[in-house]
Amino acid sequence: MMEQYEAIKRRLKFRRDLIHKKHETPQLEKKCREEGLNFLYKLSALAFLVSFNKHPSLRMRNTLSTILELLEVYEYMLRGLSRNPLCLNYERLLGLGYMKRKHWVYAAYIGLISSLPVLYKVSPYNDIIRAAIAKTSFGTSVKLLDNLNDNVHELDVALTSLRNLLSAYTRGVYEPNVDRENEVARAENSALEIGTWIYAMINANGSKPNDTFEIYVKDVRKLIMGQIDSLSHKDKKRSEIPTMKDYMEYILEKNIGDVWFDIDLCFFEKGLGGLTSGEMTALTLVKQGVSLVFKAAGLYDDVVDAYDDITSNSINSAILLAIERGLLSYDDLRVIEPARTFKILSKAGIFNDIIRMGDAMHVAGLNMIKEGLKYPVGQLIDGDALLNICDFIRLFSIRKYLIREKKFRQSLAFIRSPNPSTTLPKDLSLLWNTIREKSMQVCH
Repeated sequence: MMEQYEAIKRRLKFRRDLIHKKHETPQLEKKCREEGLNFLYKLSALAFLVSFNKHPSLRMRNTLSTILELLEVYEYMLRGLSRNPLCLNYERLLGLGYMKRKHWVYAAYIGLISSLPVLYKVSPYNDIIRAAIAKTSFGTSVKLLDNLNDNVHELDVALTSLRNLLSAYTRGVYEPNVDRENEVARAENSALEIGTWIYAMINANGSKPNDTFEIYVKDVRKLIMGQIDSLSHKDKKRSEIPTMKDYMEYILEKNIGDVWFDIDLCFFEKGLGGLTSGEMTALTLVKQGVSLVFKAAGLYDDVVDAYDDITSNSINSAILLAIERGLLSYDDLRVIEPARTFKILSKAGIFNDIIRMGDAMHVAGLNMIKEGLKYPVGQLIDGDALLNICDFIRLFSIRKYLIREKKFRQSLAFIRSPNPSTTLPKDLSLLWNTIREKSMQVCH
């Protein structure tokens, strides 16, 4: 894989036309324009890069050229799936709707700009690119397999695929489905193959870091279990639904924030040649802060995706909170029209409460990052840039809500900076105190 990566970089200098060529099918080209990669999105991406230019690790000129290289390299890697007869090729993945180009492009953009503040002082350029490829691969493979598990696979097949994905992430190998005539099976193999790229990047030249790689493996297992818990909710034989406490402690772990930062830590450890216990303590604080920021983004996503989740019977914190408050029952979800259920949640202020919970987590996450950066190792990290990226992640997670929402007051609840003294309802306050205490225990 590493040899392939180096070869790709050389070929790109002579074969850029392969990367930028137009799709042969006009419908696919139209689809890409409509799926969040239009001119406005590109302009917004550039505008954010301009705003980040004040940070040493995110100078506009270097960041932009690195992003362009990353996008070229990664698209070439995706097109390389066609060389594996057991995988579904990139164009077909797009054509069937199993993958959207925007998902890996977003992952590449956010993955790189979140790596640079952490790695710019300790890692060579090629390792920063490898870290970004690994993070992009994680986001891409998770999303691709999510699409298959949510929309195509039966529950038992979905659970098996997730266990197979765990092997791809942590060992670089998986058990492929050998049915070459089945496009769904080949699409699943593509997700698994992409998953092995993460291990290959971290284990470049056969020298993966020791301490941080163990943390990575632990968090990957936690993420897979969160996805399994989320999928199991759809089991028709399951009589009990998770509580809000279950959701916050387990299911919300399915977000990619922990693993993404673990990948950066692996390259950080490699760059320094090892980490002391004091450095690990500081970095664990930063990591837990980043984790809270991504979990907060998960809550914001629940508000953004509430109607779709009601319609598809997917697990969602807003729905669980409404059930726990007695506004509706689980059985009601099966018989009440989704629009009516959505209206019940909105009128009762459920969405605003979930936003406030997310704000409390986001603010706590930023404070935890600041605490970790006070240690000497924090001088190797562009702290202001990292905090700025965390705020960007919050805005990114709510972009669809801001575009869709017509009510200025509710939009303002998202646009404004989170209030450090956010007051939560009693039930959420008790839950949040429990979650916060557990986060602090991990750091000590």
